[in-house]
Amino acid sequence: ATDAPSVRRLALVALANTVLSNYNAEQKAQSDEKKIAADPKSKPEDIAKAQAAIPKAQASFALTRAAEPALISTVSNPNDDSEARTQGALALGRLGSPADIKALVGALGDYDTRVRLAALSGVQSAGAPAVGPLLAALAHGPEMTRAAAAPALGGIWTPQAVAAP
Repeated sequence: ATDAPSVRRLALVALANTVLSNYNAEQKAQSDEKKIAADPKSKPEDIAKAQAAIPKAQASFALTRAAEPALISTVSNPNDDSEARTQGALALGRLGSPADIKALVGALGDYDTRVRLAALSGVQSAGAPAVGPLLAALAHGPEMTRAAAAPALGGIWTPQAVAAP
């Protein structure tokens, strides 16, 4: 017999790590293309190869959208394993949809410090789209969430976030 909670934890952590890995690969492909294109010594075939890598990386990252419902469910469930919730929060910040941000803002009030810190990092990674939900949480959220929303806003460098009360 297998230990189902351990298997679930490993699967969720692997899922979150796949999202993060695909996100990083997409960012690297875009960065590499810019560097190669800016280098006057680059050959046309090197530039073409770097440009071709971007859509492949974007397609891989797009496939990870299928992981969103499982990650949102995990991050939002305080009974799930804290390591899985922590990794899930980091991954959701890279995906950054409104549903992801809502789950992350909710996780700012989590009882587990690691999950709260990962949610903080996640909403900051989501950037400007997280400002509105964070402002709402700051005004009307539970006490722990309000307390975490202020530093989260401070880490998002937009005029609206910086001007928040």
